[in-house]
Amino acid sequence: AQCTPNEFSRWVMINKEDTFAQALREGRGVIVPLSHLGPYFFPSLVLRHLGVNNFMTVGAQLPYAAFLDFIGLSELKERHHFPVTNRDHRRASQLLSAQQILEQGGVVAITGDGYQGKLPFLLPFCGRQRRFGVGFAELSARTGAKVIPLACTIKPRGRILVDFLEPLEAAHEVRQEAVVDSLVRQYVALLERRWRSD
Repeated sequence: AQCTPNEFSRWVMINKEDTFAQALREGRGVIVPLSHLGPYFFPSLVLRHLGVNNFMTVGAQLPYAAFLDFIGLSELKERHHFPVTNRDHRRASQLLSAQQILEQGGVVAITGDGYQGKLPFLLPFCGRQRRFGVGFAELSARTGAKVIPLACTIKPRGRILVDFLEPLEAAHEVRQEAVVDSLVRQYVALLERRWRSD
């Protein structure tokens, strides 16, 4: 977290950064759904390295506040509503802040495979049935923000591979419910492919 830009580049390889940069230039905001396969704080380091300052992580818990202090981004703590100790209230407040950040063209990281919030989707996943939340998809449907999944892999020699994946699209859908359905199903299919290949 405290390494120089050169040290960061030595240990972290970012693929398809241009996919993310193009979406950011469009000004509609970018949602980065995360998987629980990697540390939830790492995308914050990637975004900081890429020069993005208007971002937040929905679902971040109190230890994330100390992490933001550690990496020199204390000014982002307020939007995460850390003084609110009730987890459900904090998450609701974070979702409202996330919507505002997306409307300003910022970036929101949020787990796509988490168990917080509404879990209306029971979908096949790696040979079983699993529930999936809709938070990232609902934010996209409400704001028109692009959805660009991010995958982090730690290689045997310690290097970290960061992949910005192809955007999830639901442009052919009109109703908000259909957009949410399409985005969640696309994300689950993508996540299953990643689980099976990694």
